[in-house]
Amino acid sequence: MEMEVCENPTLLGSIAMIKVVLNIIFIAVPIILIVILTFKFAKLVLNPDGEKKELGIIVKKIIYASVVFLIPFIVNLAFSLIGMVGVEETECWTRANRADIDKYTAIRNAKEEEIRVKREEEEKKAREEQERIAQLRLQKLKENLYRRIKGDGSPSGEIGSGYNDDVSGGCKGHYVGTKYDSLTDDEITHLARIVYKEYSTDIDGMKAVASHMANLYEIRKYYGYTKGRNIHDYITTCGWYGKWPLVSSRIYNPKNDNEKAKQAVIDVLVNGNRTLPLYIDEYDWFPNDIVGARSLFEYQNYTPGVTQLANVYGATGTYYCATIDANVRDGNIFFYTPTAAKYKAAKGY
Repeated sequence: MEMEVCENPTLLGSIAMIKVVLNIIFIAVPIILIVILTFKFAKLVLNPDGEKKELGIIVKKIIYASVVFLIPFIVNLAFSLIGMVGVEETECWTRANRADIDKYTAIRNAKEEEIRVKREEEEKKAREEQERIAQLRLQKLKENLYRRIKGDGSPSGEIGSGYNDDVSGGCKGHYVGTKYDSLTDDEITHLARIVYKEYSTDIDGMKAVASHMANLYEIRKYYGYTKGRNIHDYITTCGWYGKWPLVSSRIYNPKNDNEKAKQAVIDVLVNGNRTLPLYIDEYDWFPNDIVGARSLFEYQNYTPGVTQLANVYGATGTYYCATIDANVRDGNIFFYTPTAAKYKAAKGY
């Protein structure tokens, strides 16, 4: 055997077990023979006529007992003599003791721990490299968005101009949109009540909803779906926001007023300061309405302009940003559908 084999604590433990079994046999057999001899002597005393035959049996058993008793000594002596002349085949036998087994077990455990630590370090480096690549891709996406919107897109001040300062999942950009400054105070109030119903946590999320209102109206108007209705009449009757806008007791109820929501509508619709690009035409309650979304913060794994989403109503599209309220454990997630993508390409946004 190679020396490395004889340093295996599992093998040494097995050999040690064999040595224990042999020692038991070497002790038990002589005792059994002694007991048998005792009975033979007693039989011989009681039956002197069989003396010659019984003596022969007794002598043989004494010889057997002596041989068995001396076997461990002979085996150990043989292995010692073989080891003295440099033959390594005896290493496993001589090392099969508690001290060596404990020593080589400790050495094996240390090597396994070293391998484990090395493997964890390699896995950590691999994760860090993946994160670095993801950050580079995200940075490139930001740069591409900036070039398309600011550098290679429409000149500053035109419809759709502006740069989103938070394309990594926020909804706080600035995009110049149509100014619906002909909206009456009542119409602003009605739209603000819808906005407040859709998102009530902060003004940024409210502005995102108001931006979506304008985008939805303009995209559908482009495809001829609004039938000449103004933005107020279309938003309050189109059904996109569910049944809520159609319930007059709610949309015309002052109890549903909120000053921040009204400010959001005025800033986004009346003044034309949108926080979403003009082609974002879809948003849903997150995570409940998004297929496959399992937790509130799963959107943090989404890449704007890359990750594909599908909602429970059958719509599909490309992720853009999210407004999340961690306290109530829900929020809105914004994306654009293939229809909006065609509109975006046609308008040059």
